[in-house]
Amino acid sequence: MTDKRPFHHGDLRAALISAAATAIERDGIENLSLRGLAQDIGVARSAPYRHFPTKQDLLDAVAAASRQDCHAAYAAIPSDLPPRVRLKRAGQFYLDYVRAHPNMVELIFADHAAAPGQAASESPLLLFIDMVRDAMPGAEDGEIVRTAMTCWSALHGFSLLALSGRTARAGLVDDTDDAVLDTIFRMVPG
Repeated sequence: MTDKRPFHHGDLRAALISAAATAIERDGIENLSLRGLAQDIGVARSAPYRHFPTKQDLLDAVAAASRQDCHAAYAAIPSDLPPRVRLKRAGQFYLDYVRAHPNMVELIFADHAAAPGQAASESPLLLFIDMVRDAMPGAEDGEIVRTAMTCWSALHGFSLLALSGRTARAGLVDDTDDAVLDTIFRMVPG
């Protein structure tokens, strides 16, 4: 039996990345299938392999696109706001993103998703470090990076606790985001 679906599809690469992101959110990373995506998009089962020879190649592309989305959200925070306000907005975006996209967060932080070829300027973590740098004028780079990594670690840890429901079980409610973000960013001197 031959597959009579078309091999070509406008921008198949972009369609596959988008469909994969949707499938990952719906079904998890482990259930992603290139052939299943081909069927969902309506192209031949072999078509995705032209752009992504392996499932891992597709996962890397989806992770890179997701990191670019995070970077764009951080970059959209007005630069004329006070530095701590910018950091707090970035933190709230991150908490909201983790809650809305738990499977995508797992993919972004997976060992294999080390952003091969991603420009340093597109890294959300590096942009976050730059926000901390803005809040710490005159500080040495080492202190800035340590402070940024401490804040990022606390933010990521809190987001995972909130996602798992542990904050709710501990009697904390969603309106604690504001208080937790204030506490995290108090670590930034200035």
